[in-house]
Amino acid sequence: MAKTLRSKKANAFIYILLGLLIVGLMGFGINNFGGSVASVARVGDVEITADEYARALQQDLQQLQRQTGLQLSVTDLRSFGRDQAVMESLLSNAALRNEAGRLGLSIGDARLFERISSIEGFQSLSGGFDRDAYRLRLRQQGLSVAEFEDQMRSESAAGILQVAIVGGVPVPDVYSNTLMGFLRERRSFEWARLGEELLSEPLAAPTAGDLTTYYEANPDAFTLPEARRITYAWLTPGMLAQSIDVTDDELQALYDRREAEYVREERRIVDRLIYPSEEAASAARARLDAGEATFQDLVEERGLQMSDVDLGDVIEYDLSIDAGELVFGAADLGVIGPVESEIGPALFRLNAILAAQTRTLEDVRDELRAEIVDDRARREILDNLNDFDDLLAGGATIEQLADETPLELGTVDLTDDTIDGIAGYDAFRNAALQATAADFPELLTLDDGGVFALRLDEIIAPRLQSEADVADELRAAWQAQATREAIRAIGEAAQPALETGGAFSEQGLTAQNEEALTRDASIDGAPVSLMRDVFEMEKGKTGIFEDDAGLYLIRLNDILEPAAEDDDSAALRDAVENQARSGIAQDLFDQYGRALQETAGIELDQRVINAVQTQLSTGAPAGFPGPLGN
Repeated sequence: MAKTLRSKKANAFIYILLGLLIVGLMGFGINNFGGSVASVARVGDVEITADEYARALQQDLQQLQRQTGLQLSVTDLRSFGRDQAVMESLLSNAALRNEAGRLGLSIGDARLFERISSIEGFQSLSGGFDRDAYRLRLRQQGLSVAEFEDQMRSESAAGILQVAIVGGVPVPDVYSNTLMGFLRERRSFEWARLGEELLSEPLAAPTAGDLTTYYEANPDAFTLPEARRITYAWLTPGMLAQSIDVTDDELQALYDRREAEYVREERRIVDRLIYPSEEAASAARARLDAGEATFQDLVEERGLQMSDVDLGDVIEYDLSIDAGELVFGAADLGVIGPVESEIGPALFRLNAILAAQTRTLEDVRDELRAEIVDDRARREILDNLNDFDDLLAGGATIEQLADETPLELGTVDLTDDTIDGIAGYDAFRNAALQATAADFPELLTLDDGGVFALRLDEIIAPRLQSEADVADELRAAWQAQATREAIRAIGEAAQPALETGGAFSEQGLTAQNEEALTRDASIDGAPVSLMRDVFEMEKGKTGIFEDDAGLYLIRLNDILEPAAEDDDSAALRDAVENQARSGIAQDLFDQYGRALQETAGIELDQRVINAVQTQLSTGAPAGFPGPLGN
């Protein structure tokens, strides 16, 4: 009896839980989004449904995946803050729709039908509006015709309002004139590259003190970056190549299978124009020979395009016996025939002759051998994968794996600059960078069919190399700096004379003269930064500038106003004004949208927002409708 009572109490408790769950789900209003009345937000009288929000999230996710080439999730959207951007866009649109409704904006039935009938999903195979497809697609979306058409009217009215707000935004003349003045202002100047040829004698060798001073002043240049010391064992098909023998019979067999690639008959690229009778074909040929028509004219007279008569490249046996003999017997390009083809009298136009090609077994022996060796080596590695894996699973170390298998042992101090050997493989680098000291070695694959396992031994902190260890590097760095300083001193000595009107040649410098150049000018042989440096100078002054390529000395001779506008500058002004107009319009629209939202009021249902994101994170719900235009 007690057992029966406990059973009834348990059942009652379960029923209560189920009842609460049902009530909770009713409160959420989510039913796979389709046909649901749940809304994630409201702006004034306009609701943003869970279905609209889910669709907008999916569309943004797909766009981001196309841009990045990565497989992303709704969780990634949230981490990027894109879910908030999607919601802001929906709220802005809803505010416009609400304001358009308040103002009584709408579109007529004819315009509404024009928009609906242009949606691809509502069209028949012939391209016309299909009312049955229209109703079916809406039913799949969980919408009635009236609901959808109301939504279309609302969105169209919002579009009208948006155009009214941002259309025809003027760009202040002072803005475009100022920007054009900046872009079209010109400079006339002379410049010379300062090179080692200016040095009259070699620099004195550095003393030990010079080198020590430079070493102590530039520790970063001699500091090794953080490195991950990795012990690894690896095996690639290339490592097995020398141990694999390939017989002549194997080479011959592969060559025979590939013979079509190596032995190609003579081929000819031809067009074929068919006629209903021999007489019609002969008459067309006569017109062609008399110069009364071209071959393309004849094709178009038959109601055809050139692509319709193009046979591409053919061998003799692709054509009829008569046509094959004529076409492949011709020595020159041009029109051949009339001749009987498989489907009637025809004119053939010979466009190109592709000579026969033969690559013998000896010609391709190395190529075939490499292919056989690579294939066999890959298979050998693949056949032994389980054995390699079992060793690691049984607790073998990297060293034991190398001792008991063909895998080769190695170590590397991996940094961002390490690219030799196994460090050149992305799979190895990724695994090495993610490894921790607590990880057990596991067998991983390389993109060439190889395998490897690794262990992180230690992370080596950045460390300053000793002066003795970097002696050669230190001497070269000191020499480069000393050379630049000596060259700069020569340029600085020339500056006073140049600023008082002296010529570059008087200072032993070969200068290049540039007249009336704008900021975007490009000068052959000059660094990209030269024009930027020129526009930062004062008229009549000189400057010595430096980049990775070396030093150069500039004298600014004149600052010129923009030239009179021509077609190029007019096009530039249009581009400047269009960009400014777009920016102003967007700012205006954003401010207007915020004002509409504040006036109408915004209500957000975070429960429904979370539910939509959770359901999308686990995969698109069954029956979830795609965009109507698809």
